[in-house]
Amino acid sequence: MRVVERKSAHTPTAAILLIGDELLSGKVADENGSYLIGTLREMGVAIREIRVISDTVEAIAGCARQLSERYDHLFTSGGIGPTHDDVTLAGMALAFEVPLVENALLAHHLAALFGGDQVRQAAFLKMAQVPEGTVLIWSSGLRWPLYTYRNIYLLPGIPEIFRRQFDAIKDRFLSTPFFLRTIYYRLHEGVLAPVLTQACQLYPGASFGSYPILHEEHYQVRITVESKEKRLVEEASDWLLDHFGRESIFKVVDGAE
Repeated sequence: MRVVERKSAHTPTAAILLIGDELLSGKVADENGSYLIGTLREMGVAIREIRVISDTVEAIAGCARQLSERYDHLFTSGGIGPTHDDVTLAGMALAFEVPLVENALLAHHLAALFGGDQVRQAAFLKMAQVPEGTVLIWSSGLRWPLYTYRNIYLLPGIPEIFRRQFDAIKDRFLSTPFFLRTIYYRLHEGVLAPVLTQACQLYPGASFGSYPILHEEHYQVRITVESKEKRLVEEASDWLLDHFGRESIFKVVDGAE
């Protein structure tokens, strides 16, 4: 596979940090990362990096500090809860060298929400200990708020809750959408490679992807042309279509299949 991409100054960037030993051990399969990639891409946000790390304060702190500085947005998944391995909030505090402080409003809300004896309440009140400077986003339909710190959005690991919390704020990330055209070639990828290099030079504002397809009777390679400028996608793909002649093309699709 060969992918060449040119960055656009107008494209917001994001990273995803998946937190949990259960992901690294294979006990749980990730759903949140793939959901975010697809959803943010549709909204015009470019995912530049995704990492999976263990439930350790130090690992969370190091990655959070680095990724939040590198990209416009950072989304984390996991480690927000009452159990011993829910240490994402502590990791954020360490990352930016701020103390954990109790949010009184959240503490009162959690106590009323979960009730029970003092031991039970103490476990859930751990979720009210937030890095100093944390902003809570309250939304109707959510049992508790979304935590945000700087450009970081701290989401729980449970997929159903993760999606509800993200969906409550996703409109704030809307950007100019990506336009995509997919060309299915009957040619080998090696034949197309030098032509794609030339296309990158001629159309620096577009990104080109080359994906070999095995065991397919009608075509051998899927080429993608993508940009936030629809005109550029049309011009670049037309140039590719004309370069080898239309007889080398199985089909052309706007978007992805």
